[in-house]
Amino acid sequence: MKNKIKESELSYRGIRASIYDAMIAQNNIGDLEFFRNAIAANGEPALEIGCGTGRLLVEFVAAGLDVEGLDISPEMLDICRLKAEERGCQVTLHQQKMQLFRSKRRYRTIYIPISTFGLIAEVDEAKKALRRFFEHLEPQGKVYIPLHLPSPEDIAVDVAVSDHWQFRREYTRSEDGAVFRCWERPKYDLENQLRHSEFRYEKLDAGEIVSVENYAMSFRWYTQEQFKTMLQAAGFSEILAVRSYTLEPATDKDLSFAFIGTRH
Repeated sequence: MKNKIKESELSYRGIRASIYDAMIAQNNIGDLEFFRNAIAANGEPALEIGCGTGRLLVEFVAAGLDVEGLDISPEMLDICRLKAEERGCQVTLHQQKMQLFRSKRRYRTIYIPISTFGLIAEVDEAKKALRRFFEHLEPQGKVYIPLHLPSPEDIAVDVAVSDHWQFRREYTRSEDGAVFRCWERPKYDLENQLRHSEFRYEKLDAGEIVSVENYAMSFRWYTQEQFKTMLQAAGFSEILAVRSYTLEPATDKDLSFAFIGTRH
């Protein structure tokens, strides 16, 4: 067994990058139509923050939409380019951290899938990211940011077994029958609204573990009131909180919600 990677940065690499599409498909997110409709309603060009392997981006570009992508992971972006080539299209990609993003172009629509914004663990860095989004929007441009709160039940379960690895998901690759497993060991910092997780990815061949990769990741969550205040401080107005991937107004009981903010 070979232990290949141990890192604490928020970059997807190795096994985690190569099987990302298969693993994320198990979540049945259902956000493609939400963001497609957002681009149709608010206009192009658009920028996807945290585009990863192009799960959404390649679909939009292949359909003729003017959408660019940003991600920190070079391996994920390489996969995105390959997928675009297979679809007969080219993608414009930026390898940068979202809070450091700089471009001469301005966008009508900026969106961030899958609560990716929570991967910025430091509040000051998150505020910088919101300001960068604002600066890169055209007048009347909009930002779309989904967020998620952990449920009390999830916290209780994770805290009760915080010293143990928890099985998350498994994927069998059809080409060679290789099996990949994801495990997580989470810890909560409730006072600071942070979830610190260790992840272990295993590759199995004929039932034997042949490779293991370990990663550390922190995720920050926000209440609706907290995030609205941050958007206002960044310059956004006409701020809406909607329920998950709909345009229905969010309630204070919703754990999944998305914010829409406008630059005037």
